[in-house]
Amino acid sequence: MSARDAVFMMKMKVAKPGVRRLYGELLANEKLPIQDLRALTEARAADMAGYAFDNSSFYRSLYADAGLSRDDLRDPGVLTSLPVIDRAVVKENAAQIRSTTVKPADARSALTGGSTGEPLQTWNDARVPMLPLSWRMYGWWGTAPADDVVHIGRWGSSRRTRLTTLLSWWPTRVTLIDASKLDERTIAGLVDTVNRYRPPLTRGTSARCTRSPATSIARA
Repeated sequence: MSARDAVFMMKMKVAKPGVRRLYGELLANEKLPIQDLRALTEARAADMAGYAFDNSSFYRSLYADAGLSRDDLRDPGVLTSLPVIDRAVVKENAAQIRSTTVKPADARSALTGGSTGEPLQTWNDARVPMLPLSWRMYGWWGTAPADDVVHIGRWGSSRRTRLTTLLSWWPTRVTLIDASKLDERTIAGLVDTVNRYRPPLTRGTSARCTRSPATSIARA
């Protein structure tokens, strides 16, 4: 581990202990024997189905209509019998899908890129750290959590919020590109950033482009 990685992880341990703890748990789970990992995966999937039944009117009706009771969902073997839903169903039942245990202040909006013509809005629980999931995935690609990164996505938050986010990532240099405001100036700035800093990771989402003035590149 480099000095930079050590500083980054120490900062996470102090500032976001839950994030650091979950990341360690995910890495430990990857080393489990395959039979133990399979059992853990099935048990947690069954717990998720049970949680959905208990706290979402949509899933409670969906499972009941499929002939599944709450007790049925305690058995991981029933997972292959769960009904599958698609994008249209999610869009039509957004209000009923949301968990009753998540307060409005903890509901974090998540938008798809809109490549199909209209973004799909879903919701995440802000109390659940998502960073460790990304870090684990990045590790599969050969990058570390502290590596410089370019994020291309929807950054609709205020300038102050974005600046706070960027500073919180120090010593990692994060470049945020607003995918909804791609134009020649923005792309030129992105190319300049990549050539200058050579970030090991670039991740992004598709979006419909616009000719709006470019104010989308921010660096920390």
